[in-house]
Amino acid sequence: EPVAVFVAPASLELRAGEAVQLTAQSNDAQGQAIGGAELEFDSGAPTIADVTREGLVSATGPVGATEI
Repeated sequence: EPVAVFVAPASLELRAGEAVQLTAQSNDAQGQAIGGAELEFDSGAPTIADVTREGLVSATGPVGATEI
């Protein structure tokens, strides 16, 4: 069972129209990567940055900050 999820890059800055692919890894209690764990991404403010379930982040607004 996953106890931690690591996302890379941990933070980023994008201008409107730019996009970046995020990656994620889930780890168990011993810190070992869990293969096959199903992870999905979601944006807290899609008018600023949208993200696909697979982690492709696109800046959609001119100014702002959000958590994915």
